[in-house]
Amino acid sequence: MKKNKEKFLPNRITQTETFYLNALPEVVFPLFGPIAEKKWADSWNPEIVYSETGELERNMVFKTYGFKNGKTVYLWMVSYLNFKETEVVYTVSSKNRIWTIHVDCNVMETDPTKTAVEVTYTYVGLNKKGDKQNRKALKAKYQYNLKDWEESINYFLETGEKLKVST
Repeated sequence: MKKNKEKFLPNRITQTETFYLNALPEVVFPLFGPIAEKKWADSWNPEIVYSETGELERNMVFKTYGFKNGKTVYLWMVSYLNFKETEVVYTVSSKNRIWTIHVDCNVMETDPTKTAVEVTYTYVGLNKKGDKQNRKALKAKYQYNLKDWEESINYFLETGEKLKVST
């Protein structure tokens, strides 16, 4: 006799935060590309799978590996890119979940020499394990409301060096 298996209904969770950088959008926007991010992001080491130019481009594909054990593979794709509007969307997937990261850079209204960066993560679980991982990932990602990104990027903009993060 077959067991009546309960159908999984995926959950979608999202969060947006804004932080501020000490340069104009045309200066900071390229720093959100997978290669340029290595200049400021600690432990960021993407492996390019597909690229026609080697630079940030639409449909570029790359992968990263989980921070804890290095075994989890995350497959990334640049699903939307608009240099003029300084906006990019990444679609990321793994075995248990899929998510998007939307980065939108705009001149700060109160200080036109700075950039307001709005970042939205939207997660969807592909199974119960994925839903659980998503809740944990969102909490960890926004633990500091992306002020850790702000500090690292502003440090890079000021010094040209990567901020050393203590562990």
